[in-house]
Amino acid sequence: MVHKPCAKQRGQSLLEFALVIPALLILILGIIEFGKVFVQYFGLLYTADNVAQASARLGGDGPALDAVQNNNRLPFINNAQVARTVNTLDTSGNVVCSTYPCTCNYGQVTRVRLSHPATIRILFIRYDLTLTTTNTSVCWRGGAP
Repeated sequence: MVHKPCAKQRGQSLLEFALVIPALLILILGIIEFGKVFVQYFGLLYTADNVAQASARLGGDGPALDAVQNNNRLPFINNAQVARTVNTLDTSGNVVCSTYPCTCNYGQVTRVRLSHPATIRILFIRYDLTLTTTNTSVCWRGGAP
């Protein structure tokens, strides 16, 4: 014998579903939005690593770094919105150069800082933040002394 739910039980199930679905949607949208921000952040880390290595190889900041940065086509990152600063540090960590174009010589350190705006939107909630990462690399332009 098959048990058929009565009309009251069907209404109760519909009411429970109606109460649970908004929280479930907020949870799913939150997972998607935070996942998008994590992809942006790790893409920014990847780009900062490539730019720092290119800066050490090419001898500092210059137009060639723009090409390296633009060649990193990453999801959810607009290269036009990425702010980049490149500093040259001496062996003790003091800033030698902080204005464009900075050059570095063998043994100095080039520090690349990238920042990109990000937004988390979950239904009617909007949170703006700035993702920032810093990467350093030792210059080897000119070879060993």
